[in-house]
Amino acid sequence: MSGLSKKRVILIKKEGYIEKCRFCIEFVEKGQKPACMTTCMTGVRMFGDLDDPNSEISQYIIKNKLKQFKAELNTKPRIYYKRG
Repeated sequence: MSGLSKKRVILIKKEGYIEKCRFCIEFVEKGQKPACMTTCMTGVRMFGDLDDPNSEISQYIIKNKLKQFKAELNTKPRIYYKRG
């Protein structure tokens, strides 16, 4: 469900480098939610299938008229933000 989280980096100590958020693909592939969703105390993060127009996240984006940050740069962002 999220595309609502901010960009974050993860330090991979074993390898010694910093990596961009991958939405915890290792959890998602097992049918689990990304760690940012399960640890978010306010419940503001969502994650889901943006390619499915009937998914919860797609419906939320439409209903709340969410926008992509700097979509005009044509980088095809998959994260949406709602102004507070």
